[in-house]
Amino acid sequence: QLEEPFKIAKNKLPKINVEEIEVSTHLIQQYYVENSSYFKAKKSAETQQLLPDLQFNYFNRKALALNSSVNSFQAGIAVPLFFFGNSAKISAAKIEEDLANEVAFDRELKLKNNYQKLLQKLERSEAELAYYLESGKQLANEILKTATKSYKNGEIDFFQYIQSIETSNQININYLQNLNSYNKIVLEI
Repeated sequence: QLEEPFKIAKNKLPKINVEEIEVSTHLIQQYYVENSSYFKAKKSAETQQLLPDLQFNYFNRKALALNSSVNSFQAGIAVPLFFFGNSAKISAAKIEEDLANEVAFDRELKLKNNYQKLLQKLERSEAELAYYLESGKQLANEILKTATKSYKNGEIDFFQYIQSIETSNQININYLQNLNSYNKIVLEI
């Protein structure tokens, strides 16, 4: 109910291009690989506690009675006597490492599988878009052109004319819906 005329802008929806990705460099995959590396380092740290511990110290003390400084060295070795607690920690760390490796492997398989499924969906969607560009657009225009001529010549009534316009518009709407789903798949990839 505006007094001034308005114009509807006709913007074309762009078809988004697909960027090929490498699943092994995907951020989710990198997270699981780093998680696996963490548990490997944790197991290594637990194993290191079974080894003897070497200690070297250097002291520089000032003796007040002698009014001079005294330099001294201290060296020591600590040998673990009881391995029971540490062996349980090492076993637990080994299990955590194996679990993290399996989760990383599983996640990589799921990513690859999902990527392949999306590529297949993309292929189907591309085929639907190609159909419209090859024949669907031309068909929609022909239906509209024929309906308009037939209505002007009195060969069809108004109801048939409206149905033809609706059929033509439905072909165009289907194309836009297919383009939208195509772009969604590309974005998901």
